Amino acid sequence: FSGGWRPLSTWLSAIADIGTTVLVRRGRAGRDIAIVAPSDAAASEHLIEVAMAVTPEDASLVIFTALEVRPWIERLQSATGRKIRVEPRPAEVQGVVARLRRLAPGLIAIDATENPAVRHALLEGTRGDLLIVT
Repeated sequence: FSGGWRPLSTWLSAIADIGTTVLVRRGRAGRDIAIVAPSDAAASEHLIEVAMAVTPEDASLVIFTALEVRPWIERLQSATGRKIRVEPRPAEVQGVVARLRRLAPGLIAIDATENPAVRHALLEGTRGDLLIVT
């Protein structure tokens, strides 16, 4: 197939409906990691910790969140030395997808409890690997 179009397979759609940790590899080269954090503080911290554990130490992280996590992120950044940037999470899913398209990260991490519409939009609208964490 030419261009950026690719058929959406049935197994790819099914991945968005499960509740276990899954890595969808799509072969996107890139060192940046984007984390779309949930609104629950404990789940958000768990997602960030898992994403940091499975990615290279020299990769920079961008965390999209509606929470006030700056104090926790500053402590984490000083403890690990990782480059971490926090951005406000857009309220609408298309805003999240549009921002991720511009950022073009190699990995996008989301919580398994994320809204299914958000998971499907990220699967269909982005090209980076997708890590769905329980």
